[in-house]
Amino acid sequence: MVELAGFDRPVNWHKASLVDMLAEARAAKQEGNDLLAAGDLKLAQIKYEKTFHNLEGLRGLDPEDFDAVTAVKVAVLLNLAAVMQRTGNHVQAEAQLAKVSL
Repeated sequence: MVELAGFDRPVNWHKASLVDMLAEARAAKQEGNDLLAAGDLKLAQIKYEKTFHNLEGLRGLDPEDFDAVTAVKVAVLLNLAAVMQRTGNHVQAEAQLAKVSL
């Protein structure tokens, strides 16, 4: 017998407030950071890519909201570049860094 101790329902990115979306993105980034620190590079890469994809889809933001989203996106891209570098994918790491300067 297995007992479910807890369950975090993901944010619905189509209906949620920006505050909720950013909170989930920051939490996902932290999960990626924990995976990266533990050496699980593949799962960290997946977590960072999904987080960036979700943030990249946000449109029509106010300037202050745009800045907050951009800050999380930059952190995720830098972490993703670190994953790529550690796995020896230097070209992909450079591609992630190029997105930061856009």
